[in-house]
Amino acid sequence: MHDAQNDFDSNALMLRTEDFYLLGFCPRYLLNDVFFLLKKYPDAVKVTLERVNLPPAPLQMRLLCHLIVKHDDFQPFSSEMYESLAVPIFH
Repeated sequence: MHDAQNDFDSNALMLRTEDFYLLGFCPRYLLNDVFFLLKKYPDAVKVTLERVNLPPAPLQMRLLCHLIVKHDDFQPFSSEMYESLAVPIFH
């Protein structure tokens, strides 16, 4: 669910259960891809819970989720944001 009132990140996505229980937020490094997909193809995205990590796991790492995208044109990590920062050196 889009968290439009989030002052820190206007593209923040909350992860919640079908009965509206807040689980957490989509990791920031996935936002560009997932936000675009949810706006354009909302039925193509599904998140399932894989595992619950109990304390002493940090709070932000308690849930391991699985992102499933069923869309032929989707290429994860293909936007400019994910381009390599390294410059090849040729001799």
